[in-house]
Amino acid sequence: MEPGRNPYAPGAGTPPPTLAGRDALLAAAKLALERVHNGRSAKSFIAVGLRGVGKTVIMNQIQQLADEEDFRSIYIEAFDEIRLADALTKSLRPVLLKLSKKANAHDLAIRALAGLRSFASAFNVSYQGVEMTVKPEEGLADTGDMLADLPDLLLAIGEAARISGGALAIIIDEIQYLSEMDMSALIMAIHRCNQKSLPVVMFGAGLPQLRGKMGDAKSYVERLLDFPHVDALSLEDARLAIEKPANDEGVSYTSDALDEILRVTSCYPYFLRFIQAGRAHLRQALYMPALAAIRFNADMKAKYQALIAVGKPPKVAITAIMRKLAILASVLLREGRPWHDRSAVNA
Repeated sequence: MEPGRNPYAPGAGTPPPTLAGRDALLAAAKLALERVHNGRSAKSFIAVGLRGVGKTVIMNQIQQLADEEDFRSIYIEAFDEIRLADALTKSLRPVLLKLSKKANAHDLAIRALAGLRSFASAFNVSYQGVEMTVKPEEGLADTGDMLADLPDLLLAIGEAARISGGALAIIIDEIQYLSEMDMSALIMAIHRCNQKSLPVVMFGAGLPQLRGKMGDAKSYVERLLDFPHVDALSLEDARLAIEKPANDEGVSYTSDALDEILRVTSCYPYFLRFIQAGRAHLRQALYMPALAAIRFNADMKAKYQALIAVGKPPKVAITAIMRKLAILASVLLREGRPWHDRSAVNA
């Protein structure tokens, strides 16, 4: 296959050429969006899984579904030490400006903008971009208590969205980075919107430990949210993810090659795309780690020396170590455990 036509492109959150094995999760998101848009109750959900299973891709797909359902959607990618107040203030402003242009929602949208200005002031968020011409409404999201102010703010926005005939979807990736206070406030805000039957829904994605962290934040979280687990693909879905993009380009795999890819990657989406992207890409990523492993890891060093001792060229021996590293990484991801240097423990 010509490099310029190679459909495989591994990367953090980049969409795969064929999104396999996630139909049930996307169908659940679509149903939730439809119900919320129709004024019906629906559970928000947070997809949990290890890195490399495609959670970010799923969040992007859900935002696309939300846009197709005529939602106002905001997408937040959380990071270490993020303040939810900062991210929400910047993301919600354009939503409210669009709502304020609808005649039937104008007054409620202006009220919500006033609440957003109060919210930004209460949490020392920069006013840049928040409408200074809108007078704050006393008593609306202005206490400086996130547990009180965020629910008030989302209720105001939900009221404006409902009267406009629209809805709001909040999508947060890497949600485990939120502080416990921010997480509690977010859960409470979504809960209050559900109680008022407002068209507000939240989808998130995070690492497996998130479930326990959110349970600590609010005891009723599992009644409010679902936590679908995103894992490695099934063999059938992994085969589809590998074969379909190649077949679309007029290329096919031998059965032996396909079986080896499935074995080495343990059907993890990122590794599937990583290996398929081309041998040069794989060599570039694993070459230096292999050299370090040969030098500092006793097991890898012994394997390398054994291959050299039986006459294997150094490049062949290094390639064997690279392969062992790829297999090791896929096993650790599948089992959700950190790597431990057994040679150091045995010493």
